[in-house]
Amino acid sequence: MAVSSAEKGKYISWNKEIEYLPIPEEGTIKGIPDEAFNAAILGIQSLSLQLDQEQWFVSWHSALKPSVYDPLSGEYSFFYDFLFKQWKENMKKDSFNPKQSFASSRKSGWAHFSSRIIMIQLRNAWVESSSVNGIVYAEGKNPDNECGYTMENRTLLFHPDACSFEEAMQKYSDDELEELLEKYRQGFELKRKQKKNNRTQTNKNPLTDN
Repeated sequence: MAVSSAEKGKYISWNKEIEYLPIPEEGTIKGIPDEAFNAAILGIQSLSLQLDQEQWFVSWHSALKPSVYDPLSGEYSFFYDFLFKQWKENMKKDSFNPKQSFASSRKSGWAHFSSRIIMIQLRNAWVESSSVNGIVYAEGKNPDNECGYTMENRTLLFHPDACSFEEAMQKYSDDELEELLEKYRQGFELKRKQKKNNRTQTNKNPLTDN
């Protein structure tokens, strides 16, 4: 396993007349050039945001979309989408909580993102993609940023020895494969419970969209 990182930043400015739309940008991270590292994964290790002044907040993006990984050069190209959105059309009408959004207004401004992108290169591995949906309810009023309801944890499952599905079928016994599948089933069940808890939390504490 090898770990590399790269710094990426993005400056966004907007006015009160034209709604700002997200524009993903392309980036590249350089790792170790070795075909033995046949797979790699990307992630956002850290992210910070600076605003010109206090602003209304209606939308946020912080996403990576992998493009091409080349083991021979050790380079991974990707698209990154960072967005702070101060206003959108019909933001009062479409708000989750109109009573708290009645005073929201358009304001010109700018935002600057600073991030550290991390790449983990893996030997004899395969990478699968998936997606999850969830909601984090933030009450505001300056609570402790480590209070439980402002965070949501996800569990990543992996098998460190198998390098492909076909080789795993040959390498492991039926009992070992069944044990591995059971771990995946437990992981999916955990995701299902988390999704149910998210829906319950949302019903109790509706988001405010200014």
